[in-house]
Amino acid sequence: MAYIFFISANIPLIDLTFALSATSASSDLTFFLMRNAVTAIIDKYGIDRIHYSVIIFGSTVIKRVTFDDQFPEKNALNRIVGRSQKVVGEPNLLAALEEAKSLYELQSVRSNARKVLVVILDAPSASNATVVRQAVTDLDNKDVLVIGVGMGSSANENDLIGITKDDRHLINAPLNKSPREVAQEIIEAIFYGINSTYLCFIIFLCFPLLFLSFVFYYLSWGKNVISIGISDFFLSLFIKSY
Repeated sequence: MAYIFFISANIPLIDLTFALSATSASSDLTFFLMRNAVTAIIDKYGIDRIHYSVIIFGSTVIKRVTFDDQFPEKNALNRIVGRSQKVVGEPNLLAALEEAKSLYELQSVRSNARKVLVVILDAPSASNATVVRQAVTDLDNKDVLVIGVGMGSSANENDLIGITKDDRHLINAPLNKSPREVAQEIIEAIFYGINSTYLCFIIFLCFPLLFLSFVFYYLSWGKNVISIGISDFFLSLFIKSY
């Protein structure tokens, strides 16, 4: 928790999109939890360094807030989120991802801000997994970090695995968790994703030989003897150089 406290005192610029879908039998409760988790994040981190978009989807997608919208203070944004209504129908995850992509093409998106999409589902997606993967690739090409949250027992974990790149970008949120607990887990996943990317970049810039040795060591997990030898070679060069 000390790590998160330190990070929250130095919040990076983030353009953050929430895609919310509550269509399960418990949708009244799950949508209440989703909305309140979003408003908890807005309330804690404000609207200066983090800018927000919110889309809500079922069989159709509604843009509730976009990066173009301007708010005098965070409570104005929270009122809009708090009054949002769920969208019925089987979740069209593909349409939600495509809508999120269009949000990151707006001129109001900041070039120096990290782009993050948080998808919260409480029921299985109706979208084809193959086309969803292509949509995720399109987001990845725009440097959008995707966090997946399964709300309640009806959410399909495979849907979330299909849109994320790391297990630590996945969150399981049972209905007995409070909105603040869910909000905290979302923020932790976001900061993990952002800082792990920066850490790899810094290591590559400062210690390229060490970086390469770890890359080939990772490849060696597949029992590739050549990779092990290359990893040892770069590691020995790093030790001699530094």
